[in-house]
Amino acid sequence: MAKSLILCTFFLSLLGPSVVHARWDCSFPKKDINTSKCIGKKVHLTFDDGPHPTYTPKILESLKNPHKVPATFFVTTANLDKSNNQKRMELVRKIQESREHVLATHGHEHIAHDTRIIGGEHRESFDASESLADIQASTAWLDRATGGAFSKKDNRLIRFPYARGITPSPIELNEIKRREGMSRQAGRDDYILHHSAAMRNAASEGYSHVGWNHDSEDSTGRYNESNQDIYVDNFLKNLCNSSHRHIISLLHDIQRVNVLPSKENSRKTVLDEVIMKAKCLGVEFVGIREILNKDLPLNVYTDIEKVVADETQDALTALIDTLPNSGEAPVKVCPCEVEISSQSGGCISDYNGAYYENCKGSTSICYQGKWYAKSALENPMKIDDVRVASACGFKQSRTCYSSSTKKEYGQCEGESSVCFDGRWHSRQGLSRAKDMDELVIASTCGIRQVR
Repeated sequence: MAKSLILCTFFLSLLGPSVVHARWDCSFPKKDINTSKCIGKKVHLTFDDGPHPTYTPKILESLKNPHKVPATFFVTTANLDKSNNQKRMELVRKIQESREHVLATHGHEHIAHDTRIIGGEHRESFDASESLADIQASTAWLDRATGGAFSKKDNRLIRFPYARGITPSPIELNEIKRREGMSRQAGRDDYILHHSAAMRNAASEGYSHVGWNHDSEDSTGRYNESNQDIYVDNFLKNLCNSSHRHIISLLHDIQRVNVLPSKENSRKTVLDEVIMKAKCLGVEFVGIREILNKDLPLNVYTDIEKVVADETQDALTALIDTLPNSGEAPVKVCPCEVEISSQSGGCISDYNGAYYENCKGSTSICYQGKWYAKSALENPMKIDDVRVASACGFKQSRTCYSSSTKKEYGQCEGESSVCFDGRWHSRQGLSRAKDMDELVIASTCGIRQVR
């Protein structure tokens, strides 16, 4: 087997680089790999802790030729203030400008954003204010490297170091429960949505959090030239044997094992070998948006909108708790349960019994018989909130940046594309709206429907 593989590889190398790029021996041993479970899996590769001045360029090349595999790079921005500063900054800019890859933050310092306990000992971690400062510093560094383009991105992504702030260990969660006054029955989801200062900080800065559900184990320090084949085997075995059909895989672009020359083709890297063998097994490598659209657990993907919505509800509940109660039935939480008035679509407050006309209110705003949180209208992220904010005269702060004109555009501005809620939409597409969201945008921006 080994001899035939060597002869095959040698013969392909004689035929030229294009053939080597296009071919790989798929008859490798598949011991302990459940090949039937591999077929059809969708996988997205993510790289933490970079950029590395030597390894990251090799990883980018492996992803590009011939595979065209998209990846997300979670940058530890303190690295941009080290030696080879210019080279690292150029790599960040290259990732930002690429069409295939996504630039994201891993924070500035590689420090846990909440309690971290290893072997019974507390390790260094941020408090709430330090967590926020670290996120803001990382954003500033990525803006500096990209000329401000990073902050103009829609749906920015973050991954906390060690996943603390999003996925505490059982021991850590128990300590957090005592600290936060959580119930004993509370789980990780309750912590993420209601008690993680790190997640609130991330959401306030416009970040959704991305974890992982497959670990390459490249950072364990166990792998080098002598056992890189075991690294490849374990990577594939854990990938295929996973119960998940949609996988976000954790790698690190500061780990040398990924860029070692493959023993099966010295002109390629270990990462090339992993990708090609995974493809042989039926794995499809996809962009992160295709994965994030799936029903992933909160600790794997936590959407900013879910955190903001729960935070708003928490604030309303806390406000109700401070109001005097005359012993009557418990007050219902607005805006989920309201009493709708028949008078011109106004609202009656469950708090004080007062009647409010459209666009009136204090912490909540009435519109056509429904209450909307004022904070959500001041920075709308949902189509319905944008519609109400526009009707009630709230200033829209979310703009769109055009890479062609180098300008920012406000709500409903643009030529071939229209800016709405911080995102670009095709004007032609909006003129032939296919769903309710597109109809709302077209109506708000005065775009007539073509029938």
